[in-house]
Amino acid sequence: MTKFSKLNLGEWTTELPNKDGMYWHWWGDDSAPFAFHIGKASNGRCFIQMGQAGYTEPKYCDEYGGLWAPCLPPNTFIIENMICELTEFAKQLNV
Repeated sequence: MTKFSKLNLGEWTTELPNKDGMYWHWWGDDSAPFAFHIGKASNGRCFIQMGQAGYTEPKYCDEYGGLWAPCLPPNTFIIENMICELTEFAKQLNV
């Protein structure tokens, strides 16, 4: 079975992450996108947490640049051969 992602250029934006969570980052070139866990500082700016992609200190998203897209969980996934579907409640909790 071939697996593919529906993430395409039309879903990428220069709009910066505005809350804690997982976000894709892409430079818009031939490189592969990278998923970052983003934190939100007390000053309101979002940042890439240290330890990701080899960074030894946090990097503010507005200084990093590039294109962003939220990491959205799939609606359906498999756990130990059981097909599970996210409910509306779980989607609202960002589970």
